[in-house]
Amino acid sequence: MTSDAESTTAAIDLRPGEAVYLFAIAGTDDLGTGAPSVTGFSGEPAVCLSCGPWTAVVDRVDAQAWTGEEAESNFQSLEWIGPRAVRHEEVAESLMQVAPVYPAPFGTLFSSAGELVDRVSDRADVLRTFFDQVDGCREWAVHGHLDRSTAQEALAGPADDEGEPPGTAYLKQRRRKQAARSDVETWLDGVADRLAERVTDLPAQLEALDPSPRPEEAGEPVLQWAVLCPKSQETALAALLRSANEDYADRGLRFRLQGPWPPYRFRPEDDGPTPPTGN
Repeated sequence: MTSDAESTTAAIDLRPGEAVYLFAIAGTDDLGTGAPSVTGFSGEPAVCLSCGPWTAVVDRVDAQAWTGEEAESNFQSLEWIGPRAVRHEEVAESLMQVAPVYPAPFGTLFSSAGELVDRVSDRADVLRTFFDQVDGCREWAVHGHLDRSTAQEALAGPADDEGEPPGTAYLKQRRRKQAARSDVETWLDGVADRLAERVTDLPAQLEALDPSPRPEEAGEPVLQWAVLCPKSQETALAALLRSANEDYADRGLRFRLQGPWPPYRFRPEDDGPTPPTGN
């Protein structure tokens, strides 16, 4: 292995007060000559620990900084947690370039390398299924935002009150807009169902999430998906979203595709082989 990470099959020698921090598990026992440079929190090479058919990428950390009383203040400090969260993600993304990857939850610690190896062994069946699922795939995010007033106007349609008395025309316009307001949700559900069907036909896996506001996006968040897409279908996924934007622009609905990332949202429900002890 020619990456900057140390490769070892032996237990990691920990100094008193240290713990083993798990970044990710690569779905291979040999990262190979194309492995990227992987460094830990201190900037020193991370450690690649053999876990049977897989490789756990880990670091040595001060246990108290992550789990003791000191951790309570650390996890409230963006200055402390920010760069560590970024490095955690960078390691998983680097490994994603060369192998299927299980990205551990941020703050996952073990008292020893042996404890980690045993835990991976205990969850071998779960991990094996997970790596089969994500092999050759990457996670993408799909966000949908709506200008609701534009959608309501479009669904209301043109006025058909020519020649009506002003009062009658006003009432008909109000009824039309009220009906359009109630129709927006039904219309959105239909759009989402049709688009989801086209995504899964690629084929890709989709998980619907509660939409959350995004400061960089105008409009109301109405849709958020995590999509596990084969690399061979990523161009088709992007084209599908561009086509949807063209189809629904006049109704104020637009979609944004972001990624790729390691398959965070598709980890096993029990958080895989390791117990998170951080956040």
